Amino acid sequence: MRIAQFAVGLSITCALGACAPVEDSNIARPGELSAATPQDQTDLDAVFAAARLRGDRAQSASEWLSRSAARFESAAPRPVAQGASEGQAVQAITTTAIPFTAATFGQGVVTKDVEADSVVVFAAQPSPTAGGAPRIFGYTQLGGIPFEVAMPAGSPLNVPLRIVSVSSQRTGLFRTQGTLLLLDAVIQPAQLFDPLATSSFRVYEVSYSWSPANLVTPLALSVTNTYTIARNSNPPTMPPNGMVYPSGLTRLRDGSIAVGDEAGQLFVKKANEPVFLPRFANPFYGFGLNGPLSVRGRYWNGSANVVGDVSFLPPGPAPGVGFFPGHHDVQSVRGATASQDRVCLVVGCGSNYSPTFELIPGCGPATGISCVSADALLDDSISPLAKPIAPVLAGPGSEYIDGVAVVGQNLYYARGPADAGNVGCAYGNSIRRINLGAASPTSELLYCDTSSFTRFNWTSGLAARQVLPGVTVVYAGQGQEINSLAVNSLLTADRFTSQTELGGLIVLN
Repeated sequence: MRIAQFAVGLSITCALGACAPVEDSNIARPGELSAATPQDQTDLDAVFAAARLRGDRAQSASEWLSRSAARFESAAPRPVAQGASEGQAVQAITTTAIPFTAATFGQGVVTKDVEADSVVVFAAQPSPTAGGAPRIFGYTQLGGIPFEVAMPAGSPLNVPLRIVSVSSQRTGLFRTQGTLLLLDAVIQPAQLFDPLATSSFRVYEVSYSWSPANLVTPLALSVTNTYTIARNSNPPTMPPNGMVYPSGLTRLRDGSIAVGDEAGQLFVKKANEPVFLPRFANPFYGFGLNGPLSVRGRYWNGSANVVGDVSFLPPGPAPGVGFFPGHHDVQSVRGATASQDRVCLVVGCGSNYSPTFELIPGCGPATGISCVSADALLDDSISPLAKPIAPVLAGPGSEYIDGVAVVGQNLYYARGPADAGNVGCAYGNSIRRINLGAASPTSELLYCDTSSFTRFNWTSGLAARQVLPGVTVVYAGQGQEINSLAVNSLLTADRFTSQTELGGLIVLN
């Protein structure tokens, strides 16, 4: 089942009573998805022309806009008992989840992370080739028109891993502006112990504006601040004296920025400070060795349900065995008050620290999703090793969680591989949700793809956005970084190199 370009699906959501006015000016309202000004009409004509060049059959711009904004090319979703194959939705008493595809990119175009505002979706790709240039690209929420852009001269990205929206404002039907944070790892994972790779990690604060006036270069970027994080220079047999490798990025309520380290730390720059300092260290976590995983995926020629044994990178010391490093992502979760804020982090198959990296069967006690309070994280009177961390989700099925996204108190997460151990969705790509505000948070399976492996194949980053009251869209980035010495570079591998469908999941509550 292919869902038409998302936009909002007003015909369905309004029928569900989800069109009441809302306070957030960035959430779409009925009537806003129309050309209200001469500038809107000019922009609509430009985007419609691009859609026609891509083969769209609409006879007019107004027809194209109406269809993009309101029509789904699917039958009503039907409930299923536990996982769902492609074309089905997982439907609970209060939730329906519908997959959609907005834009399709060719072989080798894969993403590490995604972010969205009300007009466009951004994606980060560290490198389209093993030694090529990184890029930021994406698509329009209305119509799924793709675009890409290079970073400004003088502040080039090297290995962009994460994108975080700080602020955004709609300035027209197809126009938006705001501020982003971009996490740049600078080096590839294979260079972790390369003595010649000495550059610090970076976080860019970037202002942007997007308009379709020129769809060749619709996105204008300007770097307003650059922050660096010192790299670890100690060998593996010694405790790190800096960040080993960055993984996640989040911004707290007070403007502080937290970056996750694969070695189990959180480096934080407070709003009034110029530098990142290590402010949290997970006392139970360390690198683990495990594998191989029995997974299913899609060959470069499109054939699905390929079964193979794979391991994550960097390469392990034996065939089929690889490192399963730590903080795959971090997210800031706002409570009702600042004292209830927390930072949640994901640990993928961590083990108790082993300086010799011997093979340790299974995963350690820090595996899964855990949270530390924002107050404790920012309190420098508490040792980084003494700050309490509360587990949210652990156990079978949570070993290889990668992408995480938060809307309100709902935390959405995806398991990276479609492997045999994906509980409730064996050999499938899944997206689940936890209500962190519940007295006893439990995991809810929203979607399970066991046949196509196109939208959520090796998910490595998620974004989520409320587009209407009761309607949240979860966007997926597809890492596909196994079997490659460079992040996201599987151009010559003979498996899991399908075309990338950028889309996600519409969650109707």
